Order: sequence, then structure tokens, then C-alpha cells
Amino acid sequence: MSPRTGQHILKALVLALLLLVCAAGAAAQDELDELGDDAADPIKLFDKGQKAHAKKEYEQALEFYEEALKLRPEFPEAEYQKASVLVALNRMPEAEKSFRRASVLQPNWPLPHATLGLLLVRVEGRAGDAETLLRRAVELDAKDELGSK
Repeated sequence: MSPRTGQHILKALVLALLLLVCAAGAAAQDELDELGDDAADPIKLFDKGQKAHAKKEYEQALEFYEEALKLRPEFPEAEYQKASVLVALNRMPEAEKSFRRASVLQPNWPLPHATLGLLLVRVEGRAGDAETLLRRAVELDAKDELGSK
């Protein structure tokens, strides 16, 4: 495959995944709404993190997400949002680690794979890693394990 063909494939994957990112965000929120009262404190912290994140108060949002994860370590949505805040803070190695952890916590969720792939596309020397992640996200979305369609 020529480098130019590879670039076209990667661009097509990126465009497809932008649509995936939008749809998957709604599915993740639906899943959070289904959690019971047992998770009330981490959910409240997560919600506070979301509000701070929306206001671009990234340090505050990070604190809320980290507190939610202390109370509920198996919380992929909080791990994902933590990674997003770390990107905004330009803390890329930590962001990559959190995106990967979110994908381990919920392996059939395409969003962490897609977002990390989109991040790595912009990093010199990481196009191969990005392509692998983006292909995995497309594969997972095609399976529609979350029932978001």
C-alpha cells in the first residue's frame, strides 16, 4: 500500500470516528443514568467534574474525576473524562494511560479507542498505533455492543 493510500484510509477512518464519538457520548450518559443509588457519590462527583469540564475548569474537573475513581475504580466513563481533561491540560502521557485504562475497563466501548487514535494521529511516529486503535473502534462500533444505535 502506498503512503498516499494509507493517508486516505486514515482520513476516512478519522471522519467515521468523529461520528462515532458523537453517538457514543450519548450512549455513555445513558449507561450512567441506569446506575443505582449504590453509586450515588461517585456519580455526583462525576457530574461535578462534567460541569467543571464544560466551564473549562480543567484542574477542578480532574480533581472530581479522580475522586470519583477513588470511590469507584471500575468507572470507565470517569476514566475516559479524566483522559479528556488531561489532553486539555496537555498532559499527553497521562491522557494516553487513562484512555487505555478506560478501554480495559469497558473493552467493547469504541469511544476510548477512537479518541486515543485521533490523539495519536497528531503525534509524529505514532500513526501505526493510531491506525490500530481507529480500526478497533470501527470494528467495535460495527458490532454495536453498547446498543447505541
